[in-house]
Amino acid sequence: MIFTFVYGTLAGYVVHWLLHTPMFERLAKAHNTHHELYTPDDFVSETYRDAKNNDSVFVFVPIITTAIALACIPLWFLFSTWWIYPIIIALGASVGWLNDHMHEAFHIINHPYNKYNYFLKLKHLHLMHHMHPKKNHGIIWFGPDKLFRTFAD
Repeated sequence: MIFTFVYGTLAGYVVHWLLHTPMFERLAKAHNTHHELYTPDDFVSETYRDAKNNDSVFVFVPIITTAIALACIPLWFLFSTWWIYPIIIALGASVGWLNDHMHEAFHIINHPYNKYNYFLKLKHLHLMHHMHPKKNHGIIWFGPDKLFRTFAD
């Protein structure tokens, strides 16, 4: 499970970083709309302002889950563990859902999670991403940002 979280978060970091490059402009349309809807001066709202054509969950979850499954191919050869793939798919989808859920919560002004200091720290780090789009590509874990020097506090 820890491997799935770390690897899934790393894959999510790479995809999010790519969405901020000119190479992936066409895929980044919904993501760019999100940044336009939530400028640093208008970062929160009563309800989540959806980008309407936001298909990030349908893009991120399959990419992350596939990346995790491919990384586990050696396990299949070593242990003949065919049954691990449904578990990996479920865990990958869970990591994707958790990232999406937390991300939406960051943008809701009176979200119940606001009473937790850890959540407020994550929310601040996400605000920093909206202020500096080349920084803080993580959502719930910023290990890859620290590793690749894209972290801003």
